[in-house]
Amino acid sequence: MEATGTDEVDKLKTKFISAWNNMKYSWVLKTKTYFSRNSPVLLLGKCYHFKYEDEDKMLPARSARTIEDRIIAGNVEEFRKDFISRIWLTYREEFPQIEGSALTTDCGWGCTLRTGQMLLAQGLILHFLGRAWTWPDALNIENSDSESWTSHTVKKFTSSFEASLSGERELKTPTISLKETIGKYSNDQELQNEICHRKIISWFGDSPLALFGLHQLIEYGKKSGKKAGDWYGPAVVAHILRKAVEEARHPDLQGITIYVAQDCTVYNSDVIDKQSASMTSGNADDKAVIILVPVRLGGERTNTDYLEFVKGVLSLEYCVGIIGGKPKQSYYFAGFQDDSLIYMDPHYCQSFVDVSIKDFPLETFHCPSQKMSFRKMDPSCTIGFYCRNVQDFERASEEITKRDHQGFDHIKEQPCKKTAKWRPLARPAERPQVQPDPHVGHQTVTMDFQTLVDCGRSASGLQVVCRLTVGLAGGLPMMDLSQEIISWFGDSPLALFGLHQLIEYGKKSGKKAGDWYGPAVVAHILRKQSKQARHPDLQGITIYVAQDCTVYNSDVIDKQSASMTSGNADDKAVIILVPVRLGGERTNTDYLEFVKGVLSLEYCVGIIGGKPKQSYYFAGFQDDSLIYMDPHYCQSFVDVSIKDFPLETFHCPSPKKMSFRKMDPSCTIGFYCRNVQDFERASEEITKMLKISSKEKYPLFTFVNGHSRDYDIASATTNEEDLFSEDEKKRLKRFSTEEFVLL
Repeated sequence: MEATGTDEVDKLKTKFISAWNNMKYSWVLKTKTYFSRNSPVLLLGKCYHFKYEDEDKMLPARSARTIEDRIIAGNVEEFRKDFISRIWLTYREEFPQIEGSALTTDCGWGCTLRTGQMLLAQGLILHFLGRAWTWPDALNIENSDSESWTSHTVKKFTSSFEASLSGERELKTPTISLKETIGKYSNDQELQNEICHRKIISWFGDSPLALFGLHQLIEYGKKSGKKAGDWYGPAVVAHILRKAVEEARHPDLQGITIYVAQDCTVYNSDVIDKQSASMTSGNADDKAVIILVPVRLGGERTNTDYLEFVKGVLSLEYCVGIIGGKPKQSYYFAGFQDDSLIYMDPHYCQSFVDVSIKDFPLETFHCPSQKMSFRKMDPSCTIGFYCRNVQDFERASEEITKRDHQGFDHIKEQPCKKTAKWRPLARPAERPQVQPDPHVGHQTVTMDFQTLVDCGRSASGLQVVCRLTVGLAGGLPMMDLSQEIISWFGDSPLALFGLHQLIEYGKKSGKKAGDWYGPAVVAHILRKQSKQARHPDLQGITIYVAQDCTVYNSDVIDKQSASMTSGNADDKAVIILVPVRLGGERTNTDYLEFVKGVLSLEYCVGIIGGKPKQSYYFAGFQDDSLIYMDPHYCQSFVDVSIKDFPLETFHCPSPKKMSFRKMDPSCTIGFYCRNVQDFERASEEITKMLKISSKEKYPLFTFVNGHSRDYDIASATTNEEDLFSEDEKKRLKRFSTEEFVLL
């Protein structure tokens, strides 16, 4: 009975929250969007000019006209018709209950899913109807409702709130139906276009059977650890859309596919393979493709240097829009004028429309345009492109690559693939894929400390804190303790190697939350934290950090043998961390064979490295490419203190690769030795490899016999003042940073 009572309370709570969100997002004032008559407007590759043809009718220079004006200037009417023809998908209320929850509305959390739907809908419009298509009734939408939205909202919410509590649904349907408009079409082609228009909208209906409806998208989101009510970031939505299209069995959708860029990289051969897949099954035509590129256009705020790049993207005929927004609100960006973006806003709660009926009304699926300043844009977004066939893709790839200087980086070839690489200065974080609120940028309704620190800063001098524990997790001995080991890295103050603890030890190095932590600093933080850990299972392992690229054998053995002095017959295992630098400003390719040799050793537990401004965990290689795990994916907080916490988000199913040439020279190499004998064998084997790889050059690091104190200049009989001149001491001090090794 107690459990039943709790369930009833939760259901009632859900109904009240839903009712509040319905009211919050339905109370929208009807506003006017102002456009300049002196500047062109770009909308998904189409350009419109609003200048007056009759100079006598021109307004004073300081005046502005709105798209609501009945006086048509230039081709304003064509622009209005084009924009309103785009499919608008918003919050809905009182739709069929989402499986596994009590939710019958997505108000307050579903905005990014809705903007993703809008982008996909535009891709399908291009695929089936073409860019020149417009909805014949588009210009009837703006003036069809003489009643203001505010008064309508009051009436609507009174009934909506009552219906929410009573469990009844009031279905308010608009007026434009197929029966009323069918006589308007002058030929069969227009009629077929209208039927196709309705079919596309029906695929986005809010019912469990709709192919790209909210219910289906949430089901696919579960595989990414998302559930109804969570925040979905632009990158997560991109992958959900890809999965939804792949799983769609509708015959009309077998000629289109979705490709999601990996690490801001579009691999041409992979795209062409997806497009050509239908040819292997006997279909002579290659597939159309929607290419989705999750990016991040700055750190905490969008970098204004990307303005021209974004405008350039929206000017392309291949563009199907941008899943973006401003902090805490996701919008679908479709165009621009001057420095303002033109968008569609999903944050308006409308009544459920049953798209399964033959002549369901259409007017709530189309809306007038809105504008906002580019400076307000959230840096996390996903850019979309549509290519009808392989030839179209090749042309698009060439045209987009021409805009390299505006934000995309291009790599002509990799060992086996030609690639077009589109990379902003700062990578997306999607996530806010976990990260958010109902909002872009941080994608999780509940923002935890990890989200704030890990996803908070990048580019323009700021860096992302890239999972400080990456070097330690790979080096713990193999035990049947997988879940317990993961719990040690939880994001809570009590977790032994969690972010909170590591940041505390970082304070002793002058670091604080939000600062960038280099590979060498992280190595010392891990050593200190491992030393302070009091967990009984961790008393048999220690960490040694090399000094000046030198591993002192006696110091390592002393650390391993410390347990023997306390009565423990077994020596300790050791993780050896060696901070090094593989070149100057860029990684020296002479070190490629050395890095491959290190990763080939059974003693190796990986490398804390990355590429400029991004830290990765390198674990392997193929040819001249490094295999790595990427921490730049923001996920929801997991409470590891509960007994059966989920493990899926702590394992990465897909290895990633990058060229060795892109590797940042600063890194920390890790080795694991189970006991003293293991260390001695490892020392001998690594030393042989270092001699071979050095090729008569100074080795990257060395193993030497004895203790560090035996080589300590400060303790030598010779005075330091006699060893270095004042100028030399100043020079050494200037270069004694964690990112520089003087050889």
